[in-house]
Amino acid sequence: MSTEIEKILKVYKSVSPEELLMSKVPGAKVPKEDVQLINTLRKMGLRDEVINVLLDYVLMTTNMKLPKPYVEKIAGHWTRKKLKTAEQAMEFAKSEHQIIQEYHKRKEQNTKINKNKIQAIEDAVKNREMSDEQLGKFVRTIFLQK
Repeated sequence: MSTEIEKILKVYKSVSPEELLMSKVPGAKVPKEDVQLINTLRKMGLRDEVINVLLDYVLMTTNMKLPKPYVEKIAGHWTRKKLKTAEQAMEFAKSEHQIIQEYHKRKEQNTKINKNKIQAIEDAVKNREMSDEQLGKFVRTIFLQK
């Protein structure tokens, strides 16, 4: 385990979620909505060290926002997965993030492929070199390809 990760884990295990949020904006108070959210997460059975990982993960992936429904959705997932330690939560968050990144990458690739297919059809229509029957076969062929 890297020294950097060990330092982060030490923080997650030694500070309250309220303190973690205060450290993000020194000198600012934690909004009451965020305190209420933390209390909700505790009532769901999450330990403070897991809540800290969850809060940090959401802040990092949402441009420093804490959308309550999103946080609660992830918390419910983590509760069902029985995550009890900061280490477990970090590993789980990392694997979930990789899955999400791969999904977006595949989606982007599929979008590019579909745009290319549509362009090929548009080109075939513009060229008017095919009969309607040939064009229909061409379109079916393009969209049946993977």
